[in-house]
Amino acid sequence: MTKSDPDLQLVQRVQEGDLSAFDLLFERYKHRLQSVAYRYLDSQEEAEEVVQDTFVKVYQSINSFRGTSKFYTWLYRIATNTAKTYLVRKERKLMDQVIRLDDEQIFVESTALIETDTPENIYEEQELELILNAAIQELEPDLRDTLTLREYAALNYEQIAEILDSPVGTVRSRLFRAREFLSETIDTWISGTG
Repeated sequence: MTKSDPDLQLVQRVQEGDLSAFDLLFERYKHRLQSVAYRYLDSQEEAEEVVQDTFVKVYQSINSFRGTSKFYTWLYRIATNTAKTYLVRKERKLMDQVIRLDDEQIFVESTALIETDTPENIYEEQELELILNAAIQELEPDLRDTLTLREYAALNYEQIAEILDSPVGTVRSRLFRAREFLSETIDTWISGTG
């Protein structure tokens, strides 16, 4: 990075204690990060919470930023890691709720509110979602990260390669392997329920 890089100049000002420079960084990137977080979480409120958490982490660790990568790449890595952590916590809560749905009375009451779907369809959709989430968690971390950045953050191969510090060919290979694993998991589930 060069000294003419506006982000680097702002980071240096923040490192020197200029809080107004941090506010400028926040304003410059908050909407982009909200868009990224929203793709992970599918909730504007949760995306805003992730952005806030991201900037807290950025503020706490900004003195460790040395400019060896672009500021946005560094910021984006923090944001995606924060969103993934938030998503894992959210999925754990959802799993706990789904487990509680085993109580037949609660299940009947909750499905009675939905007139267009049968209990069987709802159950199958929930089961498939649980199977997919479990399959994603079973992926090797490199495959899971690549899939998440491509499918949930809608990044192109070059962006993913930069964030994961991997060649584009490796990104393509990992994405193929992750999708193949998920496809096999779904096929197995379908053949078991059909």
